[in-house]
Amino acid sequence: MLPDNLSFLTSLDFIFYLIFGLAVLSGLIRGFKKTVFAFVTNLIFYAVFFLTIDQVVGFLWTFDMPWLGSVMSNIDPALANFTNFSDSLPTILGVFLGDTFDLTTASAHVMELAVGLGMFALKLVYTLLYFTVILLVWKLICWILQAILIHSQEGESKNRGMGAIFGTLNGALSVFVSLIMLGGFLSVVESMTTFLDATQTPTTQLAYVDRHELYEADYQIIPLATTEMPDITSELQMLHDMIDSYHANIFVQIADSITVTKEGTTEEIPLHLSLFDSVLSFDIDTTQVSIRYELAVYSQAMTVLIQDRKST
Repeated sequence: MLPDNLSFLTSLDFIFYLIFGLAVLSGLIRGFKKTVFAFVTNLIFYAVFFLTIDQVVGFLWTFDMPWLGSVMSNIDPALANFTNFSDSLPTILGVFLGDTFDLTTASAHVMELAVGLGMFALKLVYTLLYFTVILLVWKLICWILQAILIHSQEGESKNRGMGAIFGTLNGALSVFVSLIMLGGFLSVVESMTTFLDATQTPTTQLAYVDRHELYEADYQIIPLATTEMPDITSELQMLHDMIDSYHANIFVQIADSITVTKEGTTEEIPLHLSLFDSVLSFDIDTTQVSIRYELAVYSQAMTVLIQDRKST
């Protein structure tokens, strides 16, 4: 654990500066050619994922994989005839929902929602495999290509200065990718704290009479339970401090300045949050539902509603 005197902002700065420092040092040691190769291959790896994730998941959703039937039959024998996720969705839902829901009476909108959630689950599995199995395969391919394509002649300068520059770019790429995950997570936390702020009400301090030397037959031996919400003011303040520290970070401010227009709207959102939404989202018919974005809108709407009720 970090020392108590280190704030979240200081810790975040330390991590990002450490990433940059290691990247620059790696560039100095490896030289220009190897560092450029590492930067380009890393950029390709991340770009391919974010630019093709929806297309790949759509392909996997309809691609015939009968060999999965033998694997899925271990879960339930009804899944032994699995062909692809699209055609086998009713069977999968029947296995997991059982008799609690009759699919034969489900409306078209319900089935569209089921398809969207099913593709969302497949997207999460694909993301996990991409950054584990596919990453290892990609690193192996890059190692082989580097051994074939990049050779250092005896006495040849490694141009370590340019290596340090591209090492900095490598560090910037690593920080940006980290902010995709961290920024999306903290955006969800910020939405939750916004909603919890509105639901908090002042707590009432109860005073009890000293009954040590008194006795009344009608006194309650067990006090009545109260229905008041627990006071989480200190916890909320800690979350607010963490979120404020995050937004005050220089790396976060730079990333926030790089914006794109959210699809279907005129709203500008930071690029790293848009990439986070591209992973944690699903489609219902032709409408994209981004979990982080929808949660932010919902929390703001509920906050306004709760505050209006308190004022009346």
